[in-house]
Amino acid sequence: MLKLIIVDDEKTTRDSLEAYIPWKELGIDVVATAKNGLAALELAEQTPPDIVLSDVRMPKMDGIELAINIRSRFPQCKIIFLSGYSDKEYLKSAINLKAVSYIEKPIQIEEIKTVIRKTVALCKEEEQQKAQTDKLNNLLTENEPFIRQEVTLELIKENPDVSDLSVKYENLFQMLDSAHSFVVYSIAINWDSSVDNDTRIDCRRNLLKIFCDLIELNNLAGFTEDNQMTIISAKTQDCKLSAFQTALKLAGELSSNASGLFTFSIGIGTPSPDYKNLQDSYYTACSAVHNQFYDSAKNIFEYREWSGSYFEVEKSVYTDFKTVLKKRDFTGAAGIIKNITDRAAIEMDNDINSVKNVFFNLLLIIFEVARENHFINKAQDSEKKYIWQEIDATKTLASLSKYVHTHVETILVQANDKDSVNHKIHVIMKYVHEHYAENSLTIQTIAENVYLSQTYLCAFFKKSTGKTLNEFITEVRIEKSKELLKDSNVKLYEIATSIGFTDANYFSTLFKKYTGYTPSEFRERVYS
Repeated sequence: MLKLIIVDDEKTTRDSLEAYIPWKELGIDVVATAKNGLAALELAEQTPPDIVLSDVRMPKMDGIELAINIRSRFPQCKIIFLSGYSDKEYLKSAINLKAVSYIEKPIQIEEIKTVIRKTVALCKEEEQQKAQTDKLNNLLTENEPFIRQEVTLELIKENPDVSDLSVKYENLFQMLDSAHSFVVYSIAINWDSSVDNDTRIDCRRNLLKIFCDLIELNNLAGFTEDNQMTIISAKTQDCKLSAFQTALKLAGELSSNASGLFTFSIGIGTPSPDYKNLQDSYYTACSAVHNQFYDSAKNIFEYREWSGSYFEVEKSVYTDFKTVLKKRDFTGAAGIIKNITDRAAIEMDNDINSVKNVFFNLLLIIFEVARENHFINKAQDSEKKYIWQEIDATKTLASLSKYVHTHVETILVQANDKDSVNHKIHVIMKYVHEHYAENSLTIQTIAENVYLSQTYLCAFFKKSTGKTLNEFITEVRIEKSKELLKDSNVKLYEIATSIGFTDANYFSTLFKKYTGYTPSEFRERVYS
């Protein structure tokens, strides 16, 4: 909606212009009048104009002074001068103020209409340009986190090629060029097992935006993996924060946005003077964050030089471990696990996988003894792969030690006390009955809550009950759905959702497989 103010000290001129110019046809929606510059300025403050059509010589405030004030307050406003004087000084002022036109009196209606048409077209063209610019800026703002991620992932390479990126994202590289030091932070994101992939994607996008918005830290951020985030902090002369203080600020943002979805650890790399040579800073940050494995009480770690110590366990330790398990000596087995854990904590081998491999071997021995005692069935070809995946997913030495310890306790309980076995099965079944309605219920969540590996849990449950754990979960859900089918007002998709299914068609297929009827047929036959 375009607004125009007519300014002239002669009432006849004001009224004639307002009455005889077809403003609507010319594209002007609102027309107001003022008798001098001062009155026009007050009017403009209430309703900012797009166009001012003003006489030059007026009392109190002339047209030139008005134009100066309008230009300072409303830079986009178009100014058209009217004057009965061919004064060069006025013409100069009009030119300096970038007036659209300078119309001499007596006024010709057609000339006014022609000038207004051109001015309206100019206003609309600028409005379109502004809309396009705003759209582009919004798009850039939305994409800024992903632009920074692209640059981050390139800069941490061994020989980054920034020639194209520096042209493409000139403003970003101006910020990098103004910095005198750079520090890379590696953040390990430890997702909660209940977090699905879509939630992870949303969360990663949100974290990228958050760190992009921390302007005072001059951050670049990007995810190198699903659970690994890299941040490059460019230190300028204005930045007074140390590397550790910056890490504390990052930790605060992560804590505020975790919402139970993840825990985290931050590794601080060594500083680098050049953003084109960040490989060492990135390597040391990744190495530092691995220290979360040995010290679960902290979540910020600075790089330390590797002591050169390798963690190894003699073959005799594995032999002794198998012997005490066969003797059902819980104290002996627990002692071996503790000794191994204590040694690993002291030596702090940088190769975390070599430490995990020791506990992996202990777990394989536990499974072997369990099979020999017929607590679980014969091993599947894929068993080792799944056991390693579970070991690898364990984030700390303490939890890894507890993980193996719990399996020892379980097989010895199986060996010594049948009632305890029944109790363990009861605990598993009770958990399923309490959580069957959650679509996030998985073997993994059950395993974590009963302190068993997924592999052992499935084997133990099948051996003890004769059915797989997934079969039991489905049976519980189907039985619950039968109860819900009693109420004819409850729709099938509502029943499916309430028992943990996200797909009503899948629920119907499964229901028919177990009962021989579709849910609708079952409701009609049993409850009608």
